[in-house]
Amino acid sequence: MYSILITENDEVQNATEMPGSVLDEPDQEHRAAQTAEQGVTHLFNDAWDTRLSNILKTGNRQELDGLMKEVSAELKNRNAGPAAGRICLIEMYAVVLRVFRNISGSKKFLSGDMIFREEILRLAPVKQWQWLTGLCHNVIDVIHHRLKTSARVLVEKGYEYLRANYADPNISLKTVSNLLHISASYLSAIFKKETGWSFTDALTKIRMEAARDLLLTTKHKIFEIAALIGYSDQHYFS
Repeated sequence: MYSILITENDEVQNATEMPGSVLDEPDQEHRAAQTAEQGVTHLFNDAWDTRLSNILKTGNRQELDGLMKEVSAELKNRNAGPAAGRICLIEMYAVVLRVFRNISGSKKFLSGDMIFREEILRLAPVKQWQWLTGLCHNVIDVIHHRLKTSARVLVEKGYEYLRANYADPNISLKTVSNLLHISASYLSAIFKKETGWSFTDALTKIRMEAARDLLLTTKHKIFEIAALIGYSDQHYFS
């Protein structure tokens, strides 16, 4: 219902447009809520904020639907009126916007009916929550796409670095992760996921291929080849 289109340049667009005033800044949304709904209790708390952020990042759709039902039930249990519901909706949208912008690094990424517009506040409550849930599902898709693409690029850079520097006896998961400005544990995880090899196994594979070529094309001794492919001790090679 709310489809995001991803271009070849990873720009996020929407297939349809919805006319009306736009509230696409988190602080603007909070100001709108505060001025339009003075005196209404805010029910969306820090715990829900954290949960929604984590759900969007991990892509757990079941937890997303569960959170939406929980928030809706809480509004009903407290006999919250339409004003409180609108504030809650705006605050949750602000979380979605913040998470997406933090991951994408872009200040502008939504367009069309993915943008929060004043018309949404005039919809029936059930339609408002359907819109927000649809938005979250589509944001999860785009975040997953961006993270997957980012991970693939990082692994490719890491693998190319290994191929170019396998002769360095000091090369390690830590040194390569530092060069890529990510943690060693994250590089280890995405390397295995993208290549099917552990970082160490990939390095060993590259070195063994280089050693095979040297054995076939040169008259170097074993200890010389070991040094040339990054082993300071020939026993590690043999």
